[in-house]
Amino acid sequence: MLFASGTSACAGHHCSALSVGAVNTLVSLLVEGILTAQCNISNRTLWPEDYAEQALNHGLAGYDFVVIGGGSAGSAVASRLSENSNWSVLLLEAGDDPPQESELPIFSSELLNSKAAYHYTLEANNVSCKAFKNNQCRWSRGNCLGGTGSINGMVYVEGTPENHDLWCSQGSKGWCYDELRQFYTKAKTPQGNSSHPLGYVVLNPANATDMEFVELVTSAWDELRQNRLTQFGDENYLHYNFANVTFANGHRWSTGKSYLGKVRQRPNLKVIKNARVTKLQFDKEHEKLLSVEFVVREKRTMKVQVNKEAILSAGALESPKLLMLSGIGPFSHLRRLNIPLRHNLPVGRNLQDHVVLNLYFKMPPSPSSSGSNDLDGIYEYLMHGTGPLASFATGQLTAYLKTDKNTTTTSKNMHSYLVAMKKGSFQQLELSAQVSGLKDELKNFLRQQLEHHDIFVVYILLAQPKSRGSIKLKTSSSKDPPIIDAGYLTQTEDKLILMSGIEYALNLLETSSFRERQIELLRIPLPECDGYQFKSLEYWHCFMEHFSSTGYHFAGTIKMGAKEDNITCVDPELRVKGVRNLRVADASIMPRVTSHNTNAPTIMIGEKAADMIWKQWA
Repeated sequence: MLFASGTSACAGHHCSALSVGAVNTLVSLLVEGILTAQCNISNRTLWPEDYAEQALNHGLAGYDFVVIGGGSAGSAVASRLSENSNWSVLLLEAGDDPPQESELPIFSSELLNSKAAYHYTLEANNVSCKAFKNNQCRWSRGNCLGGTGSINGMVYVEGTPENHDLWCSQGSKGWCYDELRQFYTKAKTPQGNSSHPLGYVVLNPANATDMEFVELVTSAWDELRQNRLTQFGDENYLHYNFANVTFANGHRWSTGKSYLGKVRQRPNLKVIKNARVTKLQFDKEHEKLLSVEFVVREKRTMKVQVNKEAILSAGALESPKLLMLSGIGPFSHLRRLNIPLRHNLPVGRNLQDHVVLNLYFKMPPSPSSSGSNDLDGIYEYLMHGTGPLASFATGQLTAYLKTDKNTTTTSKNMHSYLVAMKKGSFQQLELSAQVSGLKDELKNFLRQQLEHHDIFVVYILLAQPKSRGSIKLKTSSSKDPPIIDAGYLTQTEDKLILMSGIEYALNLLETSSFRERQIELLRIPLPECDGYQFKSLEYWHCFMEHFSSTGYHFAGTIKMGAKEDNITCVDPELRVKGVRNLRVADASIMPRVTSHNTNAPTIMIGEKAADMIWKQWA
């Protein structure tokens, strides 16, 4: 019992009437039940056991396959390879199990600013990110099992036929859409049973709680003839709907859980957590990877022998960094850092991201802004896994916009989603500002608006950016973050397409739905832009330079393509050129980023990589 007889269970003050025992017992049982429920938000049996202690105490033998990174692709690769009980598989993950907050949709933004994520500050380029401190955007990606799939918005959208057929036409043989459809299907098809579990993606439609806002937006889209789909299929994305999410029964299901945790009992699969890989070691001819060096818990350096292959799945930012630290990258860049060259490849180039433009609108506060009782919602989630905390405010409502009506392709389209901030939701604004690095004067202006209005943000994401960036090493130390130049808005065509997106968003103001709610575009004070006529082309170009930022969809830095193509780093079998037993399987291999959220295509890459490895070694 938590409280003695005759004392009060109330926190911070005494009850006017005391309990003689029975009420205290009931309250104690309730508190104990709630604390147990909190622990069960993320039960350790949902995740693979950590093999670090055994490795530290007894050392490591060689493994047939070593997978570097337990993110969206790496978890899938390790799970599929370990289906062969004759193969030994070791997965090295730099992070730990995700925190409890990873399970709840409401905490996605908080996770981006937590120790469950890597944090990067971009180089300023003078044509983007000016609304953020030091004119620099901030990026985050997952640093835990499941990778970015454990901290993202859980949206699951597959690549389009056009996306993948473009890869194929540019030299990535075997990566046409018709050849990849089987891997998308395999990834999301329930399989296995309790005695023989198999990994797969757990999917459900996102459920919305802020239906008033959803109905406002969808009715406006309907007026603009933006049709609604029953689901996002592969035939046509030029519509809107609630996206599918990697979420079920009140909990996130990243591949770290659905592929790795589900098969945690396999004796041939080992996972070492908090294992930061520092270097790849090759034979004298640099044609074969011999071992992988890593630091466990930032205390002890270890090495594991690679018997068959290693698969690098550390993501589009960390995978190129590791290759360059190991001597695979641009010769001139490595020479400046005194890193011995193994293979001269354009690693770190071709960086892509869906640049995002933020437009702010205000409206009179909704009568429902006060919301429901927070305590009721907390109890409902902890005890039943339901309620507002197990929901997505707008149901991940996403629109795919066809801004050029004269083309049947998706290459000049964008996707858009909206986030609402109710009057007085200062904590939500503060968290968003911390994650993005929004300048204080802009945050304070928005806070003033929230004192009297509801605010919502229209995010416009460029589906197929032309601009390219790069990743370079800052030093030869694996502890130092890389130098990242996103290259946002360095190509004129990107600005033209975003301008079409702005025009589309402004058209929402002309709909009866928006007029009835007295919605207005919020003019944010920007001294550099305020000299131009408001809403003029010059004003919007200046505005773009300030409120352009990241879609968190990093890709392309270890480009796949034909072996003889000197601007590619891996061949269509995903082998690093010049090394016969090292493959890369993550979003870094994308020749061109897919048009939508990259989690589903990244998982597909993991599935296809495992299939190619099976065909070689089985």
